[in-house]
Amino acid sequence: MHVIFNDNPIELETAENPTFGDLVEEAERFACDHGKIITQITLNGELITSEDEVTRRLDHCSCTDQINILMDHPRNIIIAALQEADKDIPGLVINLKSVAAHLQTGARRAAFSLFSECIEQWKQVINLFRIAESVLDVDSEALIIEGRTLDHIQSELLELLIETKKSMQEDDAITLSDLLEYELVPNIKRQRDVIKCLTDIAEKSCVESK
Repeated sequence: MHVIFNDNPIELETAENPTFGDLVEEAERFACDHGKIITQITLNGELITSEDEVTRRLDHCSCTDQINILMDHPRNIIIAALQEADKDIPGLVINLKSVAAHLQTGARRAAFSLFSECIEQWKQVINLFRIAESVLDVDSEALIIEGRTLDHIQSELLELLIETKKSMQEDDAITLSDLLEYELVPNIKRQRDVIKCLTDIAEKSCVESK
């Protein structure tokens, strides 16, 4: 069995005839000991998904298997995720404006369907912010962005999302359209300031740790 971490062959302390699950657990410990996390696993050239990890957990590895594992520092992963989220915001803004346009033309079903998609997309961004705060050890009540604390910015957006969801549930197309166009869209645009700030903190942290 050949195990390669970031292009470097290593020996993992496993049983003589380990299962794939045993190997993954030992690999995770190895990555953790080096302050990193696993980002990708390939087995004999085949990319292993999280679902594959579960279904193949009890499969035994042979001496001819080659397992390539990529690992990276959490801060680098956060930076990449934040940059990807920043790229997605313009598209999200366009979709929110489309929701408002649908409402104004009476196409409520299309508007509500697209709005639900936008909410699900933004939930992922909010979750990313929380992970970033934890990994970077950011105090949301102390970090100031454009004159306001991060906690205040997030609370304001949450209140807007709750208000827009309520208007949608009450089928209040006029209020929902106004909220989207004049409050939610500008607020979502301002979240790029949050992304930039968190990215700068992560990049500075990476430089200092070298």
